[in-house]
Amino acid sequence: MGGSGAAQGFFRQTSEGESVADPLAVKVDENLERAIKALKKKMDKEGIFKELRRRRSYEKPSVRRRAKRARAIRAQRRNAVARTT
Repeated sequence: MGGSGAAQGFFRQTSEGESVADPLAVKVDENLERAIKALKKKMDKEGIFKELRRRRSYEKPSVRRRAKRARAIRAQRRNAVARTT
């Protein structure tokens, strides 16, 4: 499972070279909803959800470049407004 930069922290390589997920410690008396919330928080922190959304459908390189350019322009405008106020 190499190559994906966002999901690198969630998986680790075994000595045999296969990818396995890092375990999430859950106490026996811990609430199930709390354990699910901890898992979602860990996955969000490591970018798993963002990676899943990105891979859901194919995006042409030209569309990817256009979106990247639009994000840069928005960030530039946002930074310009922050500097003036």
